Amino acid sequence: ERTGENKEYPFIIKCINDGYAVVFTAELVGSEDDERLQIKINDLSNIYDKELENENTKNIVNVYSKKLKEILNNKNLIPNKEVNQDKKTVVSKPQLPVNMILYGPPGTGKTYNSVIYAVGIIEKWSKKDIDKNIGIVTAETQQNNENQTNDIKYSEILKKFNNYKVKHDISDDNTDNWQIEFVTFHQSYGYEEFIEGIKPRTENGEIRYEIADGVFKKFCKKAENNPDKNYVFIIDEINRGNISKIFGELITLIEDTKRIGAAEEMRATLPYSGESFGVPDNVYILGTMNTADRSISLMDTALRRRFRFVEMMPDPTLIKANIVIDGKKTDVDGKKLNVKEILETMNKRIEYLYDREHTIGHSFFMKLNETKSMDDLKNVMLNSVLPLLQEYFYDDYNKIRLVLGDNQKAGNEPCFVAKKNDNKNDLFGATDEINDTEVFEINEAAFDKPESYKYLLSGTGSPKHDQTGAETSSENN
Repeated sequence: ERTGENKEYPFIIKCINDGYAVVFTAELVGSEDDERLQIKINDLSNIYDKELENENTKNIVNVYSKKLKEILNNKNLIPNKEVNQDKKTVVSKPQLPVNMILYGPPGTGKTYNSVIYAVGIIEKWSKKDIDKNIGIVTAETQQNNENQTNDIKYSEILKKFNNYKVKHDISDDNTDNWQIEFVTFHQSYGYEEFIEGIKPRTENGEIRYEIADGVFKKFCKKAENNPDKNYVFIIDEINRGNISKIFGELITLIEDTKRIGAAEEMRATLPYSGESFGVPDNVYILGTMNTADRSISLMDTALRRRFRFVEMMPDPTLIKANIVIDGKKTDVDGKKLNVKEILETMNKRIEYLYDREHTIGHSFFMKLNETKSMDDLKNVMLNSVLPLLQEYFYDDYNKIRLVLGDNQKAGNEPCFVAKKNDNKNDLFGATDEINDTEVFEINEAAFDKPESYKYLLSGTGSPKHDQTGAETSSENN
């Protein structure tokens, strides 16, 4: 316009007009699945493809593309498009939500996968690359990559995670690469630890009080000073904290549309320091929550609206172990002692008796893929699974017996949870003041015996009964 000699000016006008149309549509719809938005995005992409081949307009198109990408990022709506200058092509790079919670029953890999998400966000992996590494893979994928196991890949990612993680006990001038913070919420965690508060310190024998920044405020300040880098703030057990108490006014500021640089940018005046504070758009908040502690339906409504939830359920297909004793695969009535089937059977019964949010995760059993050891199976069942069942069913041992298949066993078969034959008259003398009750005990010896797991394998039914209804021995079943 200044020189009057740019013959490509009409094309630039068209590009800008179409871009504004995309932004306007994004403001209206708020959904990545909206067809109108997708059509306009595709139209705009076609213009970029054409104009990037034109040396006269490439620079201005790239500048506009970058600005448009920032606006759409703040909307948290659609995949980004980044320009590959060498090949002059538009490369699709899907984004992740800035606020995300991984939720599911115990042992489903929430913390495990938060490590992968964090490294992927910092290193700006595509959504496809992150999904490829999160450990939820099909049996076919595992078979095709049997020489490159998830454990090897994960160890490399974990090493990167630890390098990126903030180290509070180390003084180091090179802290710019510390881009991950990790905290765990609990009932006593508060605003003072998270945002800011008045804290005491001793100076020359005297106690003084000063305003101190909390961990999230410090992290946001650092991220704001390094806008070209991504930062990840991980909150483990996010549902165990008092969200209103911890976040305070920040519950609004963490919204993607209210971040610094967004179209609806908001800042708040903090109560102690009086500072004007906002949350940078390069800070990703990644939470984990255990649905056995609290259902999503019981979570703080304000938190639910501002986070995208990613469900992580048990995946028995990741377990490939058949238990081996003395170098041989163990048979139980002609069936392999298959750990996958054990987990599947227990979870089906738990879901029937309780709900799917209290099932048992696959991660408790993953070690057995390597060891295939009866001792390790006993250790998992006795020290991990049984305590969860006791918690889920409030020590209702009849239901625990149903889950473990003890109710189907004949009198001579070993039970995990056995009924005791205590007689009230033997204990208290002849009395009518006490009703008969069932007393149970944990039979640790049963966890060592392959035959104890018979009714946890698929295709096994109840024991046979004689014509009087009494249970018969199942030794030949």
